[in-house]
Amino acid sequence: MKAAEKRERLKEENSNALLFNDLDDALIGISNGLGRQALGVYDYDLMVEVFIAQGYKHEEAVEHVDFNIVGAWLGPMTPIVVFRFEEAE
Repeated sequence: MKAAEKRERLKEENSNALLFNDLDDALIGISNGLGRQALGVYDYDLMVEVFIAQGYKHEEAVEHVDFNIVGAWLGPMTPIVVFRFEEAE
């Protein structure tokens, strides 16, 4: 699904939902539940990869995501960040 389609789909569900700028490649879905508004869902590892692709070193990308994104509260429409369980080797 293209970035514009992802954004449009979320806005159809909740026109007030916030999105992170320049992280469309890490937008993996929409959360929704009884009595809750739909929110954008981002994958933590994919966000780190986006910043690495922009020229950040891995440690810098992790620090940036942790501090500026995961650590940011933008109100009740703040997107959700998913941390995947590591697969067994």
